[in-house]
Amino acid sequence: MQAYKVTIFLLPDPTTGSYAVHIPFFPNCVTGGESAAEALRNAKEALELHLADATEDDLEDLRLFGFDHVVVGEIEVKVDTRAKATM
Repeated sequence: MQAYKVTIFLLPDPTTGSYAVHIPFFPNCVTGGESAAEALRNAKEALELHLADATEDDLEDLRLFGFDHVVVGEIEVKVDTRAKATM
């Protein structure tokens, strides 16, 4: 059995305090949790179930695109919106 590090994003919901999980290389593997710790546990379980029948070829992306270090930040962008012309 091979172990892989998988990058995931925990996206907080400010209205509920819960977390959605986004897994960039497995966008169809969806989960979340009431806390960050629960979301991490659920992500591990969901991805292990998602990959239960994986072949070596299926896992090639994990070997090629794994990140040793991830830096997370946020930026602010300014967008000039224009009113649409009415016909």
